[in-house]
Amino acid sequence: MPPPPSKRALRRHHRARRLRRAIRLYTGRGLESWARKNFEHLQNCSCWMCGHRRKWSGPTPQERRWADIQTELSEG
Repeated sequence: MPPPPSKRALRRHHRARRLRRAIRLYTGRGLESWARKNFEHLQNCSCWMCGHRRKWSGPTPQERRWADIQTELSEG
């Protein structure tokens, strides 16, 4: 069984893969330079549908439970 790739190699591989995908998706529209700048997230805007969910709807249920546990531990 071959050794697993190093973390750096895997990170570089995924970065190159995301860049190739962005260029493939946006080159036909004349947005190759935009794709090269924004290949990490590929979101067109930061509205409530495209942007970060926690910005618009607050913490996730798991994060709320964790915060409750932390406050109970600090109080008790």
